[in-house]
Amino acid sequence: HLITAPFNGSVTEANIDEGELVRVGQSLGEFLSTGRYEVALGVSYEDLDYVQPGKDFELEDVNTGHLYPAEVVRINDKVDPETQQVQVYAEIRDRRARAGVFVRGKIPAGSFQNAIRIPSEALVAETKIFVVQDSTARLVDVETPYIGAETAIIQGIEGQTEIVVDEHNESLAGTKVTVVNPREE
Repeated sequence: HLITAPFNGSVTEANIDEGELVRVGQSLGEFLSTGRYEVALGVSYEDLDYVQPGKDFELEDVNTGHLYPAEVVRINDKVDPETQQVQVYAEIRDRRARAGVFVRGKIPAGSFQNAIRIPSEALVAETKIFVVQDSTARLVDVETPYIGAETAIIQGIEGQTEIVVDEHNESLAGTKVTVVNPREE
């Protein structure tokens, strides 16, 4: 029999010789499509709402620094119970790419208008934060388009507002506070 691959490429591994008996399920070898590779990327399932098939981004070869254009082609439905990540598959179409190299990249998730990133521990009931007004902690409502394990993105805060960041901040309403070690970002 003559077996042809539905792509151009090369044989990278041959497990049988010509004339040898082939059994059902036996691996014949490995065929590699050159210039077109698929990469499995681990993405936190919390961030999956921001990753869609068709999204273009770049992957960087960790050894050479070369950038390869990539596209998200599919997303697995299963969450890995050990890592709490979902496999996202991206395709690289570049003749300079090689199989087996390590790559890294960031899939752009979009942008939020008039938003800031804060530690998640600053949130109260996921939609409120304490701000400092006239040296007093005041609870205010905010919009939270993203809440992650360590950071959250909030909208609805005006100007130079000082935010109380404390994991036990539920009992601060009306309490006099002093700003200590303000962060610049």
